Amino acid sequence: MPIFSPSQHQQPPRHRVMIGFGANEGRPTETFGHCLARLRPYVTDIRTSPFYETFPHYDKPGAQLPDTPSAHYINAVLTGQTHLSAHDLLTRLLEIETSLGRKRPDAPCAPRPADLDLLLYDTRILDDDRLTLPHPRMHLRNFVLVPACDIAPTWLHPVFGRQLDALLTACPDSLPIVRLDRSRP
Repeated sequence: MPIFSPSQHQQPPRHRVMIGFGANEGRPTETFGHCLARLRPYVTDIRTSPFYETFPHYDKPGAQLPDTPSAHYINAVLTGQTHLSAHDLLTRLLEIETSLGRKRPDAPCAPRPADLDLLLYDTRILDDDRLTLPHPRMHLRNFVLVPACDIAPTWLHPVFGRQLDALLTACPDSLPIVRLDRSRP
């Protein structure tokens, strides 16, 4: 009879992740469904926020205002568990965006068929040429914090040491955000 060590039966490490979704081209709510289907091999125990309609944000450093305003965005947030590293998960998110028609590089405020942002990865703090964790502007954006607080209000932001609901209370973003009548995606 073969002898197995406990390490042979261990599951790969699981990491808690938060991913933001936004789109303002095509049918964003349907696109979100496609994103979920493509994420399921990599992210389990998925919880999703309701959809929100929001205005485009032009706060990215170096952003040029478009000649014509972009359509309103549909935003949502999801949480889940992954066995992938943060960089490998980012690669999968970019592949999903590309498969849904996003072309990079695009202007910071350009219309998008899908925008997937890795917002939080456990309590990891990272800043390299490919990825910054936590997302560097999430604490400044209601369109991220409102849906995030719908599903994970007590998640601790590792840089500020504050829960997401406290960051939402202090958020300077005053652009309107409207919860859509549909429940969760």
